[in-house]
Amino acid sequence: MIPVLYGENEKQFQNNIICHLGECADCIVTEELNNIYECEFLYPVWGKYYSEIQEGCFIGATHDDKGDIQPFEIYKRSAPINGMVIFYAHHLSYKASRVIVGPLDGNSAVGLFSAIPGHCINQCPFDLHTTRNGNEQFKITVPTSLRSVLMAKKDSILSTYGGEFEFNKWSITLTTNRGQSTDVTIRYGKNLTGLEQTIDAENLYNAIVPYWSGKVDGEDVMIMPDGSDQIVVIGSPSEIKPVVKDFSSDFKEAPEPEDLVEAAEKYLAEERPDVPKENIKVSFAHLWQTEEYKNVAALQRVGMGDKVSVYYPELGVVAENVEVIKTVYNVLLDRYDNMELGQPKETFLSNVTEKMKDDIEEKVELGWTVLEERWRLALEELTYNMLHPGESHVVFYRGEVDENGYLNNPEYGTGAME
Repeated sequence: MIPVLYGENEKQFQNNIICHLGECADCIVTEELNNIYECEFLYPVWGKYYSEIQEGCFIGATHDDKGDIQPFEIYKRSAPINGMVIFYAHHLSYKASRVIVGPLDGNSAVGLFSAIPGHCINQCPFDLHTTRNGNEQFKITVPTSLRSVLMAKKDSILSTYGGEFEFNKWSITLTTNRGQSTDVTIRYGKNLTGLEQTIDAENLYNAIVPYWSGKVDGEDVMIMPDGSDQIVVIGSPSEIKPVVKDFSSDFKEAPEPEDLVEAAEKYLAEERPDVPKENIKVSFAHLWQTEEYKNVAALQRVGMGDKVSVYYPELGVVAENVEVIKTVYNVLLDRYDNMELGQPKETFLSNVTEKMKDDIEEKVELGWTVLEERWRLALEELTYNMLHPGESHVVFYRGEVDENGYLNNPEYGTGAME
């Protein structure tokens, strides 16, 4: 689609369009599950509507291949480089950081979502919905932004009750599972065009030293388990890697030492902080957009929160029922550039033989299949022969070559496949 521009005071995002940004050179929407939701677009300073694009205005752009247009508030621009400017915008839901919620407490997500509008110090323009259950106690004692109340990493409704957020203009919804399990497979030789695996082993630990601190009969008290229970370990590791964890907020009253041990064991079993977080980023052909699959398009479509399977037996990668946790959508081309799949509670390397690890490091590091690697080398040689360094670049969009001299921007015209 061609992105559209709305004024800074627009509320409905339907008909009051200032202009269509037809000269937009690139437009990408990136969304991460329970995290960032942003849009970046490239526009020339000589463009017809350049002067209309101001911080505070909104760009309307699709974020998935269903054609749903979402508003993104422009908050920053880059300095012009060869006549091109990068504009940065975040989703309308970020305005929740400007809504302040007063002291609030409750013991269910449904009750809290209903109570929040009445506890806002300023007006809350958002419609809040949730289907999450749970009876955990939640409490804030000082004024806090709505966005932090909903989804901060600690002491938020998300950290207390779990779930997955979905944002649709002024609507914010917390569900158990945003997507659904699908029968879609992404397979080498079928629809897989690129694969990259990321393993994050930083900050791993396999043991906790739990404690509680608070007042008992007006005096400050700190409680810890005794003896060998001072360190609670998961499994039988060759090396114990402990961290200190405060469980004060988990107990209304001073707990017994054995209660702290039980809480630590439960936390280790549920969170598995000893397992590396492993994600894979895939690029693949969208079969639901092809003539061959048109009759089963609904069964082949993939979006945020859906679960799919990835098979690349030549590299030993077999990842079943993994969730889409990040999408990068190309607005101008009406398709996903890539998706990231995450399954932090399991290790993909358990499916990979030692014999294949060297191949994975060589071929997967940059996400190229063998065919793409050969293609890349040939195109790099062609680029070198065609273009004088510093004058212009060849930009590759997953095999489609667009040679434009005005895209002489290192971030967008890298001379490598994106």
